Amino acid sequence: HRLTGDAAWEGRAEKLIRGFAGTVSAQPAAFTWFLCGLDLALHRGSDVVIAGRPETAGARNILSGLRRHYAPGLLTMVKSEENAHRLARFAGYTERLQVVPGKATAHICRGGACSGTASDIETILALAKEGFPDAPEAEVDS
Repeated sequence: HRLTGDAAWEGRAEKLIRGFAGTVSAQPAAFTWFLCGLDLALHRGSDVVIAGRPETAGARNILSGLRRHYAPGLLTMVKSEENAHRLARFAGYTERLQVVPGKATAHICRGGACSGTASDIETILALAKEGFPDAPEAEVDS
């Protein structure tokens, strides 16, 4: 549902979780991607919306920094002038976020409400983790 904005997917996911619960619990190693989806469904996480053109240095730095950190449940979207209308169709809360030409800013959102902005990776990750004290802190070697 967070990926598409279509609430029907949430209901379908719940049916799959219930339907496969016994099989998955008997052989969890065979269902790693299913378990990743289950984790996403159970722990809502944060959304990072990068407002700016994806080819700018600022946006590339933010995306690169996010890729270096293990952050399950963190969804990343890029809002540009070109995709703003399409993005707002499934993530309506992004409609109010401004794209400043030549600059990239990360907006940290949870449950459709954005509460913080940053442009450096440490602040972005700290804001995204707020309210999630059990979130792991791991850097991925690149």
